Amino acid sequence: MVTAVAQEIVEPTMSDDKTRNLVLRFWNLASSERREIALQLRLIEPEDIRLPEAERYGRAFQKAGELGLLDRVCGGNSNEGDHLMAESATAATIHPDFPRWYREVSVEENRDRIAHRWTGVSALVKDMTTNDAEALLRLVYRAKLRPSADSMARIRKFFKDADNLFDMQGNDREIEVLAGAALAVALESDAGIVAEIALAITTTALEGARVAQLPVDLSALAESSIARIAESQRTRPTRPKLTLKKAKDALAQFDAAGVSSAFDRAAEAINSAFASSDKFIAIQDEELDMLWWVLNERSDDLGEAFKDLPAKAQPLILAKELAPSHSVLPWTSIGQRPSHAIRLEG
Repeated sequence: MVTAVAQEIVEPTMSDDKTRNLVLRFWNLASSERREIALQLRLIEPEDIRLPEAERYGRAFQKAGELGLLDRVCGGNSNEGDHLMAESATAATIHPDFPRWYREVSVEENRDRIAHRWTGVSALVKDMTTNDAEALLRLVYRAKLRPSADSMARIRKFFKDADNLFDMQGNDREIEVLAGAALAVALESDAGIVAEIALAITTTALEGARVAQLPVDLSALAESSIARIAESQRTRPTRPKLTLKKAKDALAQFDAAGVSSAFDRAAEAINSAFASSDKFIAIQDEELDMLWWVLNERSDDLGEAFKDLPAKAQPLILAKELAPSHSVLPWTSIGQRPSHAIRLEG
């Protein structure tokens, strides 16, 4: 959606091919690099970070178009744009806490090794799948059921590709710390599965009963990430500026095919404009359903009041009933999970 919104905004001033190249080049950057560039050029404010990416960068592109900064945002044909991207990438290359985290493995300040390990962490975060995240969690929390050999080989390969001297075995503590670093960095990003990662960490930690032996507090980062994403998703979206330039262009060919194409392009622009509102409404509906369930204080499955349920069975029964009521993660409101509002007995 970000690409579609951005193209609609900048098309009036640039050719289609150039628009597409600019937007795709910007969108192919890491999320931290996109954020850094937009902040450096003052196209967004720090408080805008909580907005959904579609709205955040839609605003950024609109402001860039108004100020004539599109080439600087996306690089374009200007050396200045390329330099800004490179400068942003350099600034975002190593997380400020990563050298400290890596001291758990080696107290030696080997800059090349740290840089290589960070390259591996960045690549892992960028391409992380839900299966990777599960393997990393099993690794850092030292689960009895260890990650599969294939999962471990895939994880180690990211670091082997970054440094040919990286050991593919016999360095379990190092890979454990690197796995923790990857999860920590993912929690701070806008990655698509960050909500799932954060929720998996909070449930795995069992309210502090299980602690990962790492130099970073994953549980605290996960709770912070859940609150950040929840607040962002539950912020009422601003109606995007709707333009129908593509539809107008299609009407230049005034025949059946041209009119049909114009209607298709108009529908695409309208659907894109309302997508964020549709998601917001769906979230509100889910939260309203959950709120009624909480206020009712009664188990739908067993037909008993919450307080009458066996104390040890309450978490399982209530979680089972609540789980089907949501599809948007994380399902929190103002940083608090619905379970915090349920008065459990025992």
